[in-house]
Amino acid sequence: MTSSISLSAARPRNTGQERPIKEPDSSKLPFSSSSLEESRGSKSSFADGTKVLPSSSSSSSSARYSILTQQNDTSRRTGDVFKGTKGSPTRESLERDLVNRELVDKICQELESQSSKEPLPRKDRFPLTTAIQESSSFNDTLHLILKACKGGKLDSYIWQAFINKYKKERDLFEFIHSIFCRIPMQQYSPHVYTVFITAAGNAEEFGAAKEAFEEAKRKQLANAVTYGAFITATGNASSFDAAKEAFKEAKVRGYADMITYGVFITAAGNVGEFGTAQEAFEEAKALGYANAVTYGAFITAAGNAGEFGAARGAFEEAKARGYANEVTYNTFIAAAGNAGEFGAAQGAFEEAKRKQLANAVTYGAFITAVGNASSFDAAKEAFREA
Repeated sequence: MTSSISLSAARPRNTGQERPIKEPDSSKLPFSSSSLEESRGSKSSFADGTKVLPSSSSSSSSARYSILTQQNDTSRRTGDVFKGTKGSPTRESLERDLVNRELVDKICQELESQSSKEPLPRKDRFPLTTAIQESSSFNDTLHLILKACKGGKLDSYIWQAFINKYKKERDLFEFIHSIFCRIPMQQYSPHVYTVFITAAGNAEEFGAAKEAFEEAKRKQLANAVTYGAFITATGNASSFDAAKEAFKEAKVRGYADMITYGVFITAAGNVGEFGTAQEAFEEAKALGYANAVTYGAFITAAGNAGEFGAARGAFEEAKARGYANEVTYNTFIAAAGNAGEFGAAQGAFEEAKRKQLANAVTYGAFITAVGNASSFDAAKEAFREA
């Protein structure tokens, strides 16, 4: 799926350089701060603790709701952010989004003036990172970031913690994208790019992921993990050609490692390119880049392709080479179940228990496998044992 965000020209950076990554079109962002003053009335906070910034304006409840529902399309913005029924955001959730939009705008304004500030004192950096990680809401996190930006220049560890915390929250991606586009160049790192690319991939915003990836390469801030994140993002977006190109480039530039091979095998398997997955798997073994994750990725790819013989061979090889762990057993049990090989699934499950390599996922995989094999008594026994 291609990016749904329309992109426009970026503002000049505070470094005097033009920002290569384009920002989200403000009309596509979840509402604008200009309508906040009219819409939020005298509310000081929401039920979930979201804090409203001071305002002197007020309006009737019906007028606020009318303004909010006339904003940009919100039909796809459902889930945790909007607590109403699917496709029907609540009035309070819309107002809360407006509050967060205003906070993001204020953070972006502060970032424009970061070059004139001293770095945030070292003694404050670790507590801030910890506070971000432990924050109970996105709104609280934005308040922490805004306060810190006013206190001095932030560093890459803080931005990494912020984006990493919300990288799976696709409904918050527009906010994260806005802030990412304003981070001063000297506050970036390979890890900041990596977590942003992951967030973009999770939000199915392939365009944003690709722009960040290309910029990371231009700034020489791409590494093996950055390439791995982009390959995963492109695989999730069904853009396998882009994943193939990135994988090839990673090998040429010396960035291919166990992670890169593992995610590429997964991407190839997800689009039904079993031959490509098998070729990468054999290459990884020949180069010494195979580990438990690589074997697990190939076993899953083989199982999904209906190649149970290849999955079984990789599983036995992983055990012989000392690469078999919880993940390896879990993926093989799942592959065996999908292939209707109940005996093989049961044998691996019992072996995992004997070797103390069984966890909740192992039990879940086996219960699914025996359920597929219509062996409900075995499923019941495993569930009771779990």
